[in-house]
Amino acid sequence: MKRLVRGATRWLGLAAFAVGASLGLGACGSGGDDASTQVPATTRPLDSTGIIAYVDTDGCIARVTPAGESLGPAYCPPTNHGVSYVSWLDGDTLAYNTPEVQRTGWRKVDFRRNVDEPLAVLESPRVLIYGQPQVYSMDGEQLGVGDRGEVFRVEDGGNVVIFTPPANESGDFTRVATWAPDAKWVLLERGSGKALWAVKRDGTGLRQIAKESRGLVTWFMPTAGVLPHPDLTCALPTESTFLCRVAPRTPIDGGFVDTAETNGWLNIAWSPCPGVTGYELWIMPEGSETPVVTKISGGSAYHAELSSFANGMTGRWHWKVRTLIGTTPGNWSDERTFTVGSPPQAAAIR
Repeated sequence: MKRLVRGATRWLGLAAFAVGASLGLGACGSGGDDASTQVPATTRPLDSTGIIAYVDTDGCIARVTPAGESLGPAYCPPTNHGVSYVSWLDGDTLAYNTPEVQRTGWRKVDFRRNVDEPLAVLESPRVLIYGQPQVYSMDGEQLGVGDRGEVFRVEDGGNVVIFTPPANESGDFTRVATWAPDAKWVLLERGSGKALWAVKRDGTGLRQIAKESRGLVTWFMPTAGVLPHPDLTCALPTESTFLCRVAPRTPIDGGFVDTAETNGWLNIAWSPCPGVTGYELWIMPEGSETPVVTKISGGSAYHAELSSFANGMTGRWHWKVRTLIGTTPGNWSDERTFTVGSPPQAAAIR
């Protein structure tokens, strides 16, 4: 089995061919009964296989399970040309861009809170080349595409075919859209209609996810994060990926979170590490190592309404975060502390 080894930066050049995603010009919002200009809720909790979002032929954001089950109506942001980029930040929140907002910044849609709002600069994806074929898994396995449209795993003992197109479709364009974050599944794009197919790395479990699409996809798993990753999507795991240790940013160590100033929100951010699929965040009460928050995130930030926690999370807390490379965790960051309260409580808590 040919795998990417730590520090094998020479493999970067092998994946440096970019296939531009055709965005089309269809007006977003024309998807009929299955499309919505209001933020629709996700219809059921996620399981370990996670959730796939893709841009449909109307330029709207569709959400499905890896089995192809719809997770609610498609969401159509206001745009004349459709969504041009999508990336899960976590299982509830998705970052997106359109030609209209590209110059002013990213937006995010929160399917749990049913809101669409601007994305803070600190949270915004830093994308080098979107549409780069994700031909390497987070385990370092490489995929190739043959002249007949077949897809194979590159092995030291010879290629192993995992997808063979139907005879009447042989020769049609096949593209590796992305590996799954856990390196066990692959998402393929087929034909001029950009049909989406999911298949396991061993060639079993083939199923169609969408009959047509614009070829823009993102896959989130609650144990492994997201691919293509919103930060440096064309980066592969290298030595620096494994050595990268997350640096906490905000709140500052020992800082006070004034609930009046934050409008009742807790905002935590850390430095991104290129080549990872996600981050694992723990937040613990003072004097305890048992977390009340364990969050897998694709982005380098976490936001939560304090009212959703007991006593509004008033008191002292400590937190730490680490990278995820597929399902493999990296080293924990240094721990940081913060205190939550309103101005009248500040003196007593401090």
